Amino acid sequence: SSSESLSPGIYNLSFYCNNSYGYGNLSRVFTLRKSKIVHDTHFTNSEGLDIYFDFYFNYTSANGQLMVVPDSWSSSKDSYRAPVGNAYRDAGYSVVLVDTRGKGSSEGSRGAFLEECADIYEVIEEVRTNSAYSGYLGDRVYIWGFSAGGGRAGACSARYPDLFSAIFSTGGVLNVSKWYELNSGYRADLEARIGGTP
Repeated sequence: SSSESLSPGIYNLSFYCNNSYGYGNLSRVFTLRKSKIVHDTHFTNSEGLDIYFDFYFNYTSANGQLMVVPDSWSSSKDSYRAPVGNAYRDAGYSVVLVDTRGKGSSEGSRGAFLEECADIYEVIEEVRTNSAYSGYLGDRVYIWGFSAGGGRAGACSARYPDLFSAIFSTGGVLNVSKWYELNSGYRADLEARIGGTP
């Protein structure tokens, strides 16, 4: 039967097998590792905005840490499902892919990095405290981001230094002023978000 009908835990499995020596009764104790994906779930943040995220449950006896992956400037969480969400889940992590405000189906207007950090913090609190997600998380929270997502990872670690055990920034926008200078295609959008030039 499907493992979705069982909770994580230790089970005794008894079954019969037929081989050249006749029937035998084999018994084995095994640990069920449960993995489940919930796409496009959401909660209402402290500002009244619906923030959408994907949650990858993973239960293993050895590793129950949480990996948080924010959206990037031009890519939503959906872009990260196969290459990132599945990879971290298969490595033993529970994973949250977040569309911060104004991205994907999440409500609100895009902001600079600090507004989005508040959304990320509240998503983490949601999965830690909501009974639908609790019990799948360990004591360590990590954040990984690419491009502007890497910038958000850096900003989040500065704003919430006691929350994250480690950050990973791949090609991260950690110097917004320099990014503005070198990437003319993003200037108008960035000016609109922060109300001027960085």
